[in-house]
Amino acid sequence: TELIALTPRRWVIDFGDRTEQEARKWRLSFDRVEKINRPMREGLKGQIHQDCFWKFWDMRNSLRSAMATQPRLLAQPRDSKYIVFRYAPADCYFNDSVKLYFDLRYSFFGALQSSIHAIWGRWRSTSKGISGKKYSTSSALDTFPLPDLNDANLERISFEYHEAREEAINAYSLNLTSLYNSIHDPSDGRELIEKLRLHTRILDSAVCSILGMGDIILDHGFHPQDDLPVGDNVRFMVSQSIREEIILR
Repeated sequence: TELIALTPRRWVIDFGDRTEQEARKWRLSFDRVEKINRPMREGLKGQIHQDCFWKFWDMRNSLRSAMATQPRLLAQPRDSKYIVFRYAPADCYFNDSVKLYFDLRYSFFGALQSSIHAIWGRWRSTSKGISGKKYSTSSALDTFPLPDLNDANLERISFEYHEAREEAINAYSLNLTSLYNSIHDPSDGRELIEKLRLHTRILDSAVCSILGMGDIILDHGFHPQDDLPVGDNVRFMVSQSIREEIILR
């Protein structure tokens, strides 16, 4: 199924590229923007749209046009405890803490959601808080050697991982952070959590194989992470020596 996993829960006021005179036709909405936005905007100097307080801070019209051609996008939080990706409807507004990707193939999702990319991404990104990372697209994604995304087996395995993850999210009423907390918790043996661990092994093996590292025994298990604080450093991941081998290769 073509599942759109996320739906928005809040509304925003958007006057698009309308002039102030045109925007004032929506009196209640304009009054709210004038009351809240105008004092803040007029107190700033040299900012985008500083004279157009009723408009979005940075319109990005080309991005909007591109989004209008898509049913959904792959979204990623820039700052998070885990490097995670999830599909979201394209007809929404995203703030600047969300990264958006226009490649909708499940193989692309799977490659990025794999432990292989997580190992690379954490190594190439900067710390954010105690255990999180500030994901760098230029340092972590642009340098990551993506596997062949046209590989039919990777597409199928990635789709199955996606569906198993959505099943667990919906069955246990979890968000992505709480879901991965459960996956990395050795005491959580719930059926769908164990199922997702199995799909993690399968996905990681497929990505490794396509990247020419099929000879590596990934040794999945609950291993400590050297870059995380004691007490929150155990992850369901490949072992430390294998992580180093993957980075070297």
